[in-house]
Amino acid sequence: ASAFGARGEATTGSKCAEACGSLPVAKASEDAGTSRAIDSILRQCVETYGVTKTYCARGRFLGENKNAAGSQRWVYTFEVCYERPHRLAATMKRANGEMTSRFAADGESVLMYWNTDNAPLEGAPQKTVYQLIPQPAVLPAFVDDELEGDLYKDETTLLQLVDARLLTSRDPVGQIYHGASAFYYDGIEDVGGRCCHRIRIERLDLAMADTYWIECETGFIRKR
Repeated sequence: ASAFGARGEATTGSKCAEACGSLPVAKASEDAGTSRAIDSILRQCVETYGVTKTYCARGRFLGENKNAAGSQRWVYTFEVCYERPHRLAATMKRANGEMTSRFAADGESVLMYWNTDNAPLEGAPQKTVYQLIPQPAVLPAFVDDELEGDLYKDETTLLQLVDARLLTSRDPVGQIYHGASAFYYDGIEDVGGRCCHRIRIERLDLAMADTYWIECETGFIRKR
């Protein structure tokens, strides 16, 4: 999971209802009103990222490795900063501050740095690779599957972060709806003091649901 704020606290029917409205908890396919509301919330979210000129967000990835010997928990911190239309920097670090990957586009060149071992635990050895290439004409060349001209591979995988995709893609609606098989409105929650809609999306190619906490006031994703 990744979060831009604190752990979400269920507040349906509380102070957040004034900011977010009062939508019933429901599956979109079973309630036409819920379906329209979810579509409206997701499109507001996409529009918010689409008109944002400068952006910077920080968050955490929390994970756990389980095996017969027990389990190990790990934390990554990440940062995504963007200046429309050609500048973007995304960084992933371990909890001890050690950088594991970075994507930096300055308008002229793109630097990619990544750990080929993909080992999340502190103290684990890293095999790192650097790649510096001329920046393509548009950043969507790293994000979109279909685009006129050459497509580029983001070796760092940092542009898979949802905010990076929504900021740079020429088809941000498609980024949200890709492979979706069912939508659920799961109520209102407080995330780090921000009132958010909680929307769950089941996808055909994922074993688990993709959940977004979308701030009611701004449309930004505060947690995923």
